Amino acid sequence: MKRKDVFSALSRKLGINRTNLENYKINDGRIYPPFLQSVFTDIKQKLKEDRENFNLVDEFSDKSSAPWSYLKPECGLLNLARLLTLHSGRTASRIRAECTRPKITDSVLWEFLAVQMETTTDKLDREMLVRDIKLPFTGYDKHSWLTFVIWADNLFGDGTLSERADEIADIKVGRLFAYWTCP
Repeated sequence: MKRKDVFSALSRKLGINRTNLENYKINDGRIYPPFLQSVFTDIKQKLKEDRENFNLVDEFSDKSSAPWSYLKPECGLLNLARLLTLHSGRTASRIRAECTRPKITDSVLWEFLAVQMETTTDKLDREMLVRDIKLPFTGYDKHSWLTFVIWADNLFGDGTLSERADEIADIKVGRLFAYWTCP
């Protein structure tokens, strides 16, 4: 398979018109992610078999224990297809950054919370409610938990979690962190 055939092959295997690849996102529910992964892997294998396709970008590499867990849910299919067509280099790295996100772990989030609360992680209550987050920066204002949620969601999420503030206020911090950690 030649690189120029990637867009056609991907759209054919997924049953999508080639011109509509840019309109499909991973999280819009029209594509089953494990099926997409198998299609992507199959196309990648066929590309590797063609000797003219040297210096391929090694995205979603087997060297990682869970490469597809880095995939950003709002990633578009067009960008994924572009990854298959690029040589490794700066452009491929930019597209990779648009399609993926770093893994966020509970320990990173607890450390972030501790820094914002100006304390250490061992002094944090693992059972505390989100509403109990009081930031010294705000003079321990009773609504400073919302500031923390907005900061963290802009850094680790998609920036929309604050719209559900009333619902989030009464959950445990560990459950809040589950919104941002990779599955």
